Amino acid sequence: MKQKRETANGFSRRNFIKATAIGVGASALTGFSSTKARAVSFPEKWDKEADVVVVGYGGAGAVTAITAHDVGASVLVLEKAPFKGGGSTAISFGTLASPTNADDAAAYLYAACGGLEPAGSLTPKAVVDAWAKEVCKNKEFLEELGLEYRVMFGPEFKNLPGSAAMKTLEVSGRGQAFFAALEQNVKSRGIEVMFDSPATELIQDPDTKQILGVKTKSTGENKKIKARKAVVLCTGGFEFNEEMKRDFLKCYPMKFYGWKYNTGDGVKMAQKVGADLWHMDILAGGNCAWFPEDPVNVGYPVSVRTNNYIWVNKFGSRYCNEPKWVMNHHNGWVIFSEFSFDEPGYSRIPTYVIFDETARKAGSIYESFPSTSREILPSELGGYPAWSEDNTAEIGKGWIKKGDTLSALAAAIGAPVDSDLLEASVKTYNGFCASKNDPEFGRPASTLKPVETPPFYAVPIYPGLVCTNGGARRNEKAQILNPDKQPIPRLYSAGSFGSVHGRIYSVFGGNIGELCAFGRIAGRNAAAELPWS
Repeated sequence: MKQKRETANGFSRRNFIKATAIGVGASALTGFSSTKARAVSFPEKWDKEADVVVVGYGGAGAVTAITAHDVGASVLVLEKAPFKGGGSTAISFGTLASPTNADDAAAYLYAACGGLEPAGSLTPKAVVDAWAKEVCKNKEFLEELGLEYRVMFGPEFKNLPGSAAMKTLEVSGRGQAFFAALEQNVKSRGIEVMFDSPATELIQDPDTKQILGVKTKSTGENKKIKARKAVVLCTGGFEFNEEMKRDFLKCYPMKFYGWKYNTGDGVKMAQKVGADLWHMDILAGGNCAWFPEDPVNVGYPVSVRTNNYIWVNKFGSRYCNEPKWVMNHHNGWVIFSEFSFDEPGYSRIPTYVIFDETARKAGSIYESFPSTSREILPSELGGYPAWSEDNTAEIGKGWIKKGDTLSALAAAIGAPVDSDLLEASVKTYNGFCASKNDPEFGRPASTLKPVETPPFYAVPIYPGLVCTNGGARRNEKAQILNPDKQPIPRLYSAGSFGSVHGRIYSVFGGNIGELCAFGRIAGRNAAAELPWS
């Protein structure tokens, strides 16, 4: 399906990006007088300035910048990467939630965030309602961009109220095409993007707590960027910050394949100016292979091409119906979170995929999806070389362990894998294959193929894969809040940094759906602020 409306700049300015009831004046947003913006004395020299400064040039940053521009603000974007934006959006599947009606969408997300339980939703009703109202406009948004898409049925949890409305759109050309369309619209408006310019600190008035601008290290030089109206943080997650993952996620270690510049910078900057945090333990993810020898330090989605495989925990014991979890890309991490009090530690991290020569010959175990993942990026942005078709290169690197016998494979993997336990796991599983019945874990009979042809192989997999969703707490206007739930003046956010998802990632296409919705909300409201000088 395709609809395209030509305009002078390639993107018509419809109601969903215009100042509406959500885009209210500065008095409602900051608490300052609506008749006169408070004068602030700040003696430092500014290197650049704009009405709205957007930190991060992924999908959220692009949508925010476009929206703020189209309601009359001058916009400057800071991007950490040395060139080319896009973030995780550009290497994604390009799926975005676009429910059929706001009431059902709100009911669904509110329930998914815990709203049907005594303690209530982890995301306030006002925020849920704002998300629902705006996310339902995503179909129109895609059509204004002139993008082709297909409609998918998209609830992660079909039993929740409102699930029938949870439709998802998949952009033709996936995340690459989606971000390319956003980028074209940023460029056509003349919005400046400063690459190689990581934001390092927010500049805050010590008395009023207003955010006045941003410090950045642009091409190695310290600069101060003045934001006359507001700063919007669109910095994504903390997938590549080991300390934050260890401290905040529900199990550890977790590994991810996404944008290597997502190191939690927004979290640190927001904390320094008094922001509250929320949803720090939420992520969208399943599993991926990871190898300490890999200089790229990135997760690889993997899937054995035949059913001649099993999963075992780090001791060598089989523990699940494997096909159920292999391709669960959004919440498949959950099965890895079992905690053993004997160690103590996470007994399923890493898990080893054990497969035989039949599976190895069937093809590359790397799960390649067209136009997605880091394989499409240049090496300077964290791209990685193609996986070998027969897995031999990875065996040669030592990423895939090999043994002529299961005992030799256990020795190649090393402690704490127990050789006897691994052999017993494979022997028991092969018996299930012979009888076409898995009484332990209920693996479907059609998938019960033996692991019996030597040599044998093992690849380590970890929970993680897509992205984290925690960050600064935001309200329904996209304002970042302090621990008293009051807005920090002139500070906003959009995207996966402080996502609306609480308790569990619950919306198929939720990340891109939300960055579109809250990017528009943040852009309108940031642009509506009165300038502080």
